Amino acid sequence: MASYRAIAAVQEASSSGTDMDKFLVGLSPVAHVEKIDGSTVDRVVQLIRKTNQFKLNLTAFQETEILEAAGDVIALRLVDRLQDYGIVAIAVAKPVEGTMRVLNWVMSCRVFGRRLENVMLDILCENAKKRQCDTLEAGYTPTEKNVIIPEILRRLGFETADASNVYRRLVGPMSGEPHFMSIIDRRIKHE
Repeated sequence: MASYRAIAAVQEASSSGTDMDKFLVGLSPVAHVEKIDGSTVDRVVQLIRKTNQFKLNLTAFQETEILEAAGDVIALRLVDRLQDYGIVAIAVAKPVEGTMRVLNWVMSCRVFGRRLENVMLDILCENAKKRQCDTLEAGYTPTEKNVIIPEILRRLGFETADASNVYRRLVGPMSGEPHFMSIIDRRIKHE
C-alpha cells in the first residue's frame, strides 16, 4: 500500500507542475549499493526475470551465475522518507577489452521518475574507470513492453551508430538531470 502511495505522489508531482527537483530533494532519497550474497541473490534473479518495462534485454541469470559474478553486479535499494522500496534496480556489467559491457540492466516500475537510472549510470561509470574502461556499451533487445529504453539511454548520453541496437557512451560525468540521492555502498565495510 505504501508503494502505491509513493508512486501516486511522484506521478502527482510530475504532472501537476510541481518543481520536480524540489520534490525529489524533499523525499531525502538514499540509494544503497547492496552486497551480492545469499541474502540478496534471490531478489536480484527475480527482478531480472520479472521486470518488463525497464529491461535492457532478455538476458537472464541463474543464482550461481550472479554469485560467481558478484563483482560485476550492481544492486540498488532505494529508501526515502516514504518507504524502503527494497532492491529495485540491477545492472550486470563486465569489462571486455577496454569497454564496460552492460549485459543487462533492469529497474522496477515502482521507482520510475525517481532518477535512479542516473545513480546507476554514475556507479557504472565509476566501476568502468576502476577497471580501465573508457566506454560503456549496452545491447538493447526491443520487446513490446520495453520501448522506453532507447529514450532513457539517449537521455543518459548513450548513442547508437547503426540499426544494431548497441548503445555506447564514453565513461565520464553524468549528463542530464541530477538525482539528489545520497549513496551508501554496502559492499564496503565501514569502520
